[in-house]
Amino acid sequence: SSKRVWDDAESLEVIENSDIPTFFSIDPDNVDAVIGRPDRVLVLAHVKPVYANIDPLLDSEYLSYIYRGANTIYRVECDDVNTDILANPHANIVIDNVNDSI
Repeated sequence: SSKRVWDDAESLEVIENSDIPTFFSIDPDNVDAVIGRPDRVLVLAHVKPVYANIDPLLDSEYLSYIYRGANTIYRVECDDVNTDILANPHANIVIDNVNDSI
């Protein structure tokens, strides 16, 4: 199994709202539904749209819990150029790695 990238697919199970605090720091009354793997390594929740719109910590109606940490997952294209977006968001300013001088 050490050479496998993914584990075997498993059906997701419905999780009771009373178990929500185990995975997310959100009032269960603000969640529509929760599903997860049987081993609970991955848990997904759908937050009520009204709550997602008023909570500044949420940027989506969907939450994911991946083994001891709630995460939002994005796919971001990256390059090797560091940019200081506070100074000028359109500048290609290379910032030297401070650890290189050690």
